[in-house]
Amino acid sequence: MKDGKEFRPVVDCWERGLECWHTIRSQTRESDQDGTIFIMAHGAIGQCMLLQALGLSIDNYGKSRRYSFDNCESIEVEWPDDNNDDEEMSCSVRWRRVHPVPDEWKSTLSTQKMGCGLSSSR
Repeated sequence: MKDGKEFRPVVDCWERGLECWHTIRSQTRESDQDGTIFIMAHGAIGQCMLLQALGLSIDNYGKSRRYSFDNCESIEVEWPDDNNDDEEMSCSVRWRRVHPVPDEWKSTLSTQKMGCGLSSSR
């Protein structure tokens, strides 16, 4: 690629998303505040961040519409109250789409068990 650098857009988004979660989660722990954090992101990084929050690997990127992240879409993610300061990011507890069409809450554990699959539905 240009300047001899390898072009890896999904891997780059994945790494950027992970860095974002670490920053967001550490600032949340330090602030002593409970509440909601709004994150606006483009589809690729939004999908990477959702997969990370669900404890799924980068191998699941782009394999199911279930985890896609379209323009103007909003997803709500609930985290455990463990406040652990480990290097590893803990998984969310549950998640749902809130815009444009509200969804029912889905547990992260059931999502992990279901796997990514090749379903085209959400």
